[in-house]
Amino acid sequence: MYLIPVVGLFVGFGAGLLASEYLRHRDFRSALKSSVEALKATGIGILVEFGMVCLAGSVWMIGVTAHFATR
Repeated sequence: MYLIPVVGLFVGFGAGLLASEYLRHRDFRSALKSSVEALKATGIGILVEFGMVCLAGSVWMIGVTAHFATR
């Protein structure tokens, strides 16, 4: 009962994507294939964004450390 609010966004996104692709294709196999590809692309985008945030945070921390180390 308490699991759905935590993972409901991901489950709802996947189910909504599959439903919209099924309405577009009118074939479950092609809808499932295109939904899986869209979910893979979304996952890769999230990973790239997380990597860039980590990089930006690291550069900022290096700058802060260098600033206060040279004072």
